[in-house]
Amino acid sequence: MIACHVGGCGVTPFDWNQDVIGQVFFATWIVLVIAGVIFHFTAPPAWKQKVWTYATVGVGLLFLAFVYLLGGLLAFYFAAIPVVLITCLNLTTVKFCPQCGALNRSPFIFPVPKFCNKCGSDLDASTEPDDDSRDLRNR
Repeated sequence: MIACHVGGCGVTPFDWNQDVIGQVFFATWIVLVIAGVIFHFTAPPAWKQKVWTYATVGVGLLFLAFVYLLGGLLAFYFAAIPVVLITCLNLTTVKFCPQCGALNRSPFIFPVPKFCNKCGSDLDASTEPDDDSRDLRNR
């Protein structure tokens, strides 16, 4: 019963204007989409893989923050499970090609792609040459 008065049962935790929060929510996603598209086309492959982890977790947390502000604690709990599952799936099933930087995802949830859909490169290969290949070049 107390939870209904402290942010549960759809009651928002703050007396903020819901229209303003909704507008900020919409504007935030527009900025994120524009920044994501620019980053996708301009960033080097190594950066894409590094930023992907932080961006995926950050966007999930940002979404949950807006859900909490717009819908309260009950809405937050309801949205948390799918957001965590989607975030985990994105972190485990998406791979970036070390050669061309293309984002690779299976058309199904699993299996995780092993080769780049764009250039055919091995996705498990590291972008750094191993010590043996450096030694061969130095001889």
